[in-house]
Amino acid sequence: MTDKWTSRAQEDVEAWLGEEHDFTDDQVERLQVIARRHAGELNRHDRDVALSIAYRALTGDQTVIDELATDLADAQEAAWRATSGLRLAALLMVTPEGPISDIAYARRAGVNQRTVRNWLEK
Repeated sequence: MTDKWTSRAQEDVEAWLGEEHDFTDDQVERLQVIARRHAGELNRHDRDVALSIAYRALTGDQTVIDELATDLADAQEAAWRATSGLRLAALLMVTPEGPISDIAYARRAGVNQRTVRNWLEK
């Protein structure tokens, strides 16, 4: 059975590639599998990114590896900086006389209370 998102994913790949492309039927099918995995309106951004990367990989564009590795390193660096900053801010703000409780801090920081308590060594 083909649901509306699966059918739409196949149509999206066909529209995305256009009529003039050098892909084999096997390569088009591989793109359609990727599109189906990311089917649904909420996954549109993920599908677009996945198809773009798959397209580049299938055309032999090895620079995609370097670009993704750089993106990953940048994201890890940003996560490290944010975590370090949040940890320091918790140490300075979540005190008996401080302006915020560990529960409120955790909620605002997007982490769980246990993480904040670990940072505070409680």
